[in-house]
Amino acid sequence: MEKSINDSTMAIGIEALKSEIKDCITMREPVGIVGPPACGKSDAVLQASEELEYDLLVTHPVCDESIDYKGMPAIVEGKDGKEGSFLPFGHLKKMIDAVRPLIVFVDDIGQSQRMVQAALMQLFLNRAINGRAISEHVSFAWASNRVGDRAGADAGLLEPLKSRSVIYHVEPDVHEWIKWGLTPVENGGGGQPPVLCAFMRFQPQLFYNFEATKDMVNTPSARGWARVGRFVNNGMKQLVKYAGCVGTGAAAQFAGFERTWGKLPKMETIVMNPEGAKVPEELDVKYAVSGAVAAYANKQNIDQLFKYANRLPKEFQVTLVKDMIIRDESLQETNAFETWICENTDVSFGT
Repeated sequence: MEKSINDSTMAIGIEALKSEIKDCITMREPVGIVGPPACGKSDAVLQASEELEYDLLVTHPVCDESIDYKGMPAIVEGKDGKEGSFLPFGHLKKMIDAVRPLIVFVDDIGQSQRMVQAALMQLFLNRAINGRAISEHVSFAWASNRVGDRAGADAGLLEPLKSRSVIYHVEPDVHEWIKWGLTPVENGGGGQPPVLCAFMRFQPQLFYNFEATKDMVNTPSARGWARVGRFVNNGMKQLVKYAGCVGTGAAAQFAGFERTWGKLPKMETIVMNPEGAKVPEELDVKYAVSGAVAAYANKQNIDQLFKYANRLPKEFQVTLVKDMIIRDESLQETNAFETWICENTDVSFGT
């Protein structure tokens, strides 16, 4: 998905961003990622490195000094005896010594000093600094918040540093987050609780509502909801914890939806009597029950669950089926799934 920000920039979602990152990295083109806080910029680089099977070195230039890229002064043996020199150390030494593909990820670059940015310019373009070349295996990526995000990046970046990078602007996408959340951790996903993913479908406008403010509160974000999910997965279902992650208003609405989830018919009852189990009338309960059924489905009960699903409105059937196969792709191989597809060729199966 693409969305115009202004005449010179275009925003993309995380999945498209990962593809762009991998393209740039394999071509050794420095890639920059710009977006609001807590929208998944750093995670996109991490996931791209895992998918490429590249090593990853994360640096935080806000902690650096420009002299770090020059090296440590030392007395070494030269052609004519002892002489002064600068020995690389830390991140620079790892870049020089790399013997396999390595992504050097410069996180929160917008918070760094101008002199540090000037040093990085040399590495991005010349792949060398102070007469020392870095390994051919090194690729660069960087991330920054936007000017105006109250994230320490209001001074922006040096123009030569920007021009030496391919820059992408990213925006949060609730559908991509749900797909990530429903995917098991072992398959590279977030392993988020089904109740939270169902809530995101019910109230997508609460997924991301970042506000730059001086108040010491959090607002809804991709990172915040993932933290809520971890609390839920660990049985820590307290409103005060949710509010600490995403703010009081969004937390209260999720807690109410969670209570609705707790009142759903037992999945065992639906499996035993799919044609007689109650189909909810309330909108929030429809979202809840479709999410619960999708989470409960397996190859042993899918025939019965589809009998129940077919009694739901068509849009909830589509959501249920989509969430079901995100969690377990092998369910597409069942007769029940193939039958549903054949009977519903008229519906859209997109996000």
